[in-house]
Amino acid sequence: MATTGSGKGRARSAKGAVRGAGATAKRRKRAAATGLQKKTAFRGNGRKSGTRSMGSLTVRELLRQINRLPESDRLLLEKQLAQRAEAEWLRDAKAARAVARARAIDQAAIDRAVEEVRYPPRPNGDRG
Repeated sequence: MATTGSGKGRARSAKGAVRGAGATAKRRKRAAATGLQKKTAFRGNGRKSGTRSMGSLTVRELLRQINRLPESDRLLLEKQLAQRAEAEWLRDAKAARAVARARAIDQAAIDRAVEEVRYPPRPNGDRG
């Protein structure tokens, strides 16, 4: 398995690898969450015709173009996208820290909240 190069250690399948049985369901769920699922439209004669959103077509075409790039260009693109994602994450983190400071939330409060969620009290009052 290769990593995505984002520095976050996420693994991805090798090209052409066989996916699990749940891959189709996962794609459907992901598409539904992002609004890219296949839309059904009715024509004037009452028959259904499947149409896809324009964004989905554009994304598929971009992916085709990326797949046609030489490996060196694909790696450069991946590196630049990773840098862009990291910069966005840093901006979001900075904004979240500012909100936390404004609400007087410190690291100790965050740690307590995480502990309460991970280790809820048992009926006997013990945490486990």
